[in-house]
Amino acid sequence: MVSRPYSEHSKYDFILDAEGNLWRVQVKSSTTFRGGKYVVSLCRDGYTPAQIDVLAVLIVPTDTWYIIPAEEVSRLEQIRVMGKRTRGRGGLERFFERWRLLG
Repeated sequence: MVSRPYSEHSKYDFILDAEGNLWRVQVKSSTTFRGGKYVVSLCRDGYTPAQIDVLAVLIVPTDTWYIIPAEEVSRLEQIRVMGKRTRGRGGLERFFERWRLLG
């Protein structure tokens, strides 16, 4: 079940009800590829765990998602990801297609 906030002033885009757990989800997307990675702009002062639970990022050209806990992006204005499965999976790459974080 997915619900949208009534107000446009919320830091999250929707609430996901997954098996009784409620998640505040902010969704971002990117097509910008620079320096071997996709650049994803967040809000100017970033997001905190008090505002969102999860950042869901769609990399449009590769049709792939990153499901990132808020703690990992707290106060960041920008993140950079590969947009494909990688071997080392360090940094934010470990959240590539991590849908199970929402289950």
